[in-house]
Amino acid sequence: MKSVFVLLSSYNGKLYIEEQIESILSQEGVNVTLFVRDDNSSDETLSILDKLKSKYSNMIVISGKNLGAARSFMELLYQVPDTSEYYALADQDDIWEPNKLVSAIEMLEVKHNALLYSSNQKIVDSDNRYKQDRYSFIPPLDVFNIIDKNYLSGCTMVLKKELLIRIKENKPSDAIIVNRMHDTWIAAVAACFGEIVYDDNAYIHYRQHENNVVGIRKTTFNKRILTKMKGKNSYHKDFADELLKLFSCDKVYINDESMQALQYYHNCSTFVGKIKLLTSSFFRKNYFRNKAQFGLKLLMFE
Repeated sequence: MKSVFVLLSSYNGKLYIEEQIESILSQEGVNVTLFVRDDNSSDETLSILDKLKSKYSNMIVISGKNLGAARSFMELLYQVPDTSEYYALADQDDIWEPNKLVSAIEMLEVKHNALLYSSNQKIVDSDNRYKQDRYSFIPPLDVFNIIDKNYLSGCTMVLKKELLIRIKENKPSDAIIVNRMHDTWIAAVAACFGEIVYDDNAYIHYRQHENNVVGIRKTTFNKRILTKMKGKNSYHKDFADELLKLFSCDKVYINDESMQALQYYHNCSTFVGKIKLLTSSFFRKNYFRNKAQFGLKLLMFE
C-alpha cells in the first residue's frame, strides 16, 4: 500500500476534531501517518489530541506558537519528513470518506506529470447534513487563473513528494502566504512545474459552521474593489514575482505557458504592461472569469 503523510493544523477545534481525526485514520487502502500542528489552542483541543495520540501510534502532535492557519500549514510542510510517497492536507472540522486518499492516488498515478490532486467537496452543516456540492464547474488549473483566484481548497489536496520538496526548498515570504493562503501557493507551484488533476467527485464533507477558521468566502466584486482601494495593491504582480524570484534557477523547467503568465503579471507594474496583457490573445484565450471586471481591477487598483 502507498504511504501518505496527512498534515492537519488545529486551532480551538474541540467540537469536531476527534471525528475528523478518526475519519483520517480510518482511510482504506493506504498507510497513513497523521501529523498535527496545534496553533496554540486555548480550548480543550490539546487534551483531545493527547488522548488520540495515546490511542494511535501513527499520530504525531506538534505544539507551536500561533501563526494563523496559512503559516501553520506551511510550517507543517517545512517540518514533515520527505520520506513518504504522498502528502495530504486536512482541516480540523471536516469528515473524510474512507476512499478519499486512495481515490486521489489513483488519479495522480494515471498522469505521469501530475504533481497535485484536488477535488470537489460536499458542503454539510454543523450536524453533517448534506447541503450541496461546492462547485458545479471544473475550476481552472493553470497558474494564470490560480494567481487571480484559486478554487482549489487545501483540505482536498494530495501532493506528490516531488512537489513537497520544491516547496520545502523554496520558501515564500510570510506576506505572500498570509495574503493569499497556503493552498494558493501550493497550487501555483504545482501548475508551474507539472500538472494538477481535479476530481469532480467529492470525498470530503466540508463542514460549514460559525467557527470555521477558514470557510467559504462570499465576497462581491464591489467588496473586492474596496479592498484594493484600501491599499492591497500589486495583487497579481507580487505573487508572480515571488514565484520568479524563488524559482529563478528553475526557469528552464517552468512550463512555457506558466512562464508566459508570470511574465505578463510581472509587467503589470506599468500601464503599458497592463494594456499588453488585456489585449493579448493569451488573456482572451485563457482567462476564466469576467474579463471586464478583471480589466477594471487591473487598470484602476493595481
